[in-house]
Amino acid sequence: MTPLGTVVFPAMVIALAVAWWYMIYSAPWTLSLLLPRRGLFFAVGFAVFAAGIAGAAIVAYSYRQPGDFIGALLTAFWGGWLMLAPTAALRSTPEDEDMMERLALMLVTLLCVLVLSFYSSKVEVITGMQLWLVLMGAFIALRGVGDRRRRR
Repeated sequence: MTPLGTVVFPAMVIALAVAWWYMIYSAPWTLSLLLPRRGLFFAVGFAVFAAGIAGAAIVAYSYRQPGDFIGALLTAFWGGWLMLAPTAALRSTPEDEDMMERLALMLVTLLCVLVLSFYSSKVEVITGMQLWLVLMGAFIALRGVGDRRRRR
């Protein structure tokens, strides 16, 4: 990667992630009246989201091509929007806010690990980042369970 690319690449990933997140929150609530909550849109969105995230991980660890990584993220973000748009009317409820917060934390953690893996070629460092990703996921999941217990 060129010296300019070391600055531009993370900035592009951050800009895309922030833009996607605002697109999720700016989806009109009337859209949730038109799209079924559980059904074809959710299934297709989830499949595309999972394929995009898997593609981003493959590109980050095997091919190390920033352009292909951005393309895989765009695919994942498109699928994520399609998956979450049918629930746009729920954005102000506490349950949805909790789920969206935990989803955001997991995606930020995943994107940090994948982007940082472009800058490290040592297996030990990448392994440490993967361990951090798993521990962070467990922390976020357990924190969500604790929040649900306090609400009851």
